[in-house]
Amino acid sequence: MATVATPSTGPQIGQRAPDWTLPRTDGGALSLGRLAGKPVLLFFWASW
Repeated sequence: MATVATPSTGPQIGQRAPDWTLPRTDGGALSLGRLAGKPVLLFFWASW
């Protein structure tokens, strides 16, 4: 039996993205909220 994903109720067009934090290689953290007003490019990469 196949499983069908249901859409989440995430941000809508015109709304701000939710704030999130990622660890950095130097031990610090990168927060999306600190980049407010600046262009942000997200690059998702996979090896499959």
